[in-house]
Amino acid sequence: MDKTKEGQFDHDLGKVQDAERLTALQKTGLLDSAPEREFDRTTRIATRALGVPVSLVSLVDEDRQFFKSQVGLSGLAEKRRQTGLSQSFCKHVVAMDTPLIVEDARDHPIVRENEAITALSVVGYAGIPIHAPDGHAIGSFCAITPEPHNWSDDDIAVLKDLASMIETELRLRHEAWQRQLLMQEMSHRLGNLFTLAAGMVSLTSRTTATKEDMTNVLRGRLTALSKAHNMILPDLSLDQSSPKSAGLAQLVATITEPHLSSKERLTIDGQAMTVTSAATQAFALVLHELATNAAKYGALSAGEGWLEVSWNTVGHNLVLDWTEQGGPKITGLPERRGFGSQLIDMTVQSDLGGSLETEWLPNGLHVRLTVPLDRVAAA
Repeated sequence: MDKTKEGQFDHDLGKVQDAERLTALQKTGLLDSAPEREFDRTTRIATRALGVPVSLVSLVDEDRQFFKSQVGLSGLAEKRRQTGLSQSFCKHVVAMDTPLIVEDARDHPIVRENEAITALSVVGYAGIPIHAPDGHAIGSFCAITPEPHNWSDDDIAVLKDLASMIETELRLRHEAWQRQLLMQEMSHRLGNLFTLAAGMVSLTSRTTATKEDMTNVLRGRLTALSKAHNMILPDLSLDQSSPKSAGLAQLVATITEPHLSSKERLTIDGQAMTVTSAATQAFALVLHELATNAAKYGALSAGEGWLEVSWNTVGHNLVLDWTEQGGPKITGLPERRGFGSQLIDMTVQSDLGGSLETEWLPNGLHVRLTVPLDRVAAA
């Protein structure tokens, strides 16, 4: 008697075509790859341990099954290492995401019409799902006989252990790939940070009168970068459940907080939005310069002054408004533009690909940043 206890004889084969599942399969990099001993070892163990002639690591693609490893196949299936899904029992394992145990395929309600019975002499079949690191069923580890076969509990346990070994191999490869990306990203970010820091040191030294002024100004700018970098450190974690970007509201609060005598002096108003790691560093510099100027000369320099930072999306752009109120009365444009203002302009234009509008109004400064969403918004 067949041991397919699930009884899902009307299961949905449409799950085989699921886009996310197919993406997970592609990400393994196993489709159409050469045989590898890590996988071939498992199929050899299966045939010896179970005493069966055929064992497969079968990956179920959109319209075919590809044999990453095989023992005992012959003919075109062996040469091509694949068949169409019309000759696949493994597609049912993927569709159900559960073991399929068949003693005699010719009498089994799921597979009795399958072409593999005559084309590949598949009569006895036991298949265990293989899962990608993200949990999607991508294939089957299976054992096959050309005659009816009574699969024991020990047989099934062996197949489950071997399928688990394959999943462990896939997980280790995925983690190794993540570590490689991590090292590349860390190298890239450190290079950017050193380049930016070197540029700030050079420019700050030319725009400050004393060493003490340079130290204070430079320390503030580097601290802003440090805070932004700390906010995006989870992006460098192998834990993919951790955040990969910084929340814009959190970034505004973090950068402006040192310049506030009380939190009531700051209003943050904007839709929930996360920004990419690169945009986080750029925004941190811009916000730091604006907050520093507000604390020295603007609304935050006076006891009654207050600040509002708001944003919304307009078409394909993010529009952020920095509005100061209640500070010293503004009588006109400043006599000269300092390095801070130049840094803001360069950052908005070069790093964010956006534009900047500044209004020196009698009741306070208003700055509007307009930047393309595809340059800043995290997916």
